Amino acid sequence: VPEGFERVGQPFVIPDDAARAWRMYVSLFDGARWFIGLSESTDGLTWSTPEIVVDDAAAPVIVKYAGRYELLAARFDGSTWGA
Repeated sequence: VPEGFERVGQPFVIPDDAARAWRMYVSLFDGARWFIGLSESTDGLTWSTPEIVVDDAAAPVIVKYAGRYELLAARFDGSTWGA
């Protein structure tokens, strides 16, 4: 678990063929809020420390739609979760 976070989960891994690397989107919880972080790896075994890419969201999924990649996630508005 990265420093400053209590939990990490729901990894979603995709290849980045252009960079010859892997990208892993994960849910991160700091005790009060959820975030989506992005880690990278060239071998699939050793990963960079996740960088926050979305606040107040979790459960990342990447889909390819109309020739481009899109990030789908659950969002939290302070009282309920939604897509």
